[in-house]
Amino acid sequence: MEPQIPPLDGELRFDEVTRQERTHDFGHIVHQLPDGVRLPGSADDVAKTIQWTAQRGSTFAPQGQRHSTFGRSQTRGGIVADLSMLNFVRMPTTGDTDDANRLVETNEAVYRRVKAAGGTLYPVSALPLSKDEWRDHFGSAYGQLDAAKRQYDPNKILTPGYPIF
Repeated sequence: MEPQIPPLDGELRFDEVTRQERTHDFGHIVHQLPDGVRLPGSADDVAKTIQWTAQRGSTFAPQGQRHSTFGRSQTRGGIVADLSMLNFVRMPTTGDTDDANRLVETNEAVYRRVKAAGGTLYPVSALPLSKDEWRDHFGSAYGQLDAAKRQYDPNKILTPGYPIF
């Protein structure tokens, strides 16, 4: 039995025109037709949609301006969400350290809610991840990545800004 769509602030569209608009990304190489398109009205909408999508055994792909390539912001047969209307990740507009710290805390809260709902954060973002969070993000591939990093970058000159390894 198909899980019932939860009450939402925004829209969940299944029409052909809206779905076709979401079949491409910046690279225009990969084209995948989603089952539906989520136009969220709030962060809660996104979390509910991720949970509903997981319950139906499907996939979820967030889309902003679709600047990713090779289909990373697409899903065949799943649900894509147009997040361009929402400003989830907030960047400081001043040099105020307290303001910046509050914004990072807000970003972390959004990340934790989306992750609890089954979502994934795709780096690089305004939210710094710990080494353990990177390990969780890469899952079983982390050991291989760590070994390759040690072998091919023993002086740690590549990606020195992120504590991935």
